[in-house]
Amino acid sequence: MARTATRVDPGRAVYWNDLGRALELVPDLAGARAAYRQATSRSPYTPAFWWNLGRMEQEFVRQNEPGSKVYTAWQQKDDPTKFVHLFEFADQAAHETHGGSDAVRKFEAVYQPELVGGPVVFTDYTVVASNVGG
Repeated sequence: MARTATRVDPGRAVYWNDLGRALELVPDLAGARAAYRQATSRSPYTPAFWWNLGRMEQEFVRQNEPGSKVYTAWQQKDDPTKFVHLFEFADQAAHETHGGSDAVRKFEAVYQPELVGGPVVFTDYTVVASNVGG
């Protein structure tokens, strides 16, 4: 039903989001990711669509990038167009694997056309204290 709705009215973002949810249940995570990308590209200011896409991207990283130790995304409460992403990689090779992945290129293709405050800024930090791990 959801797939039919996207064919009948491909411009309607909610149909793509519904398709993504249906594909998660199958499970077809790659298909769900693609559907959520369509939803966010058609309605970039709908937080739920970004939330769903973020969950699928996180699951993809978990399954395909074992060197990505942490991937966390936060969405600003009062402005759903703003996000902070935290990554922790096992080593430089894992960082390069993630940065050069097809998933990153596809995700960038969705959000980059919507950027209004300039390019995405990446900042590297060094852990100086933590209550996680050992």
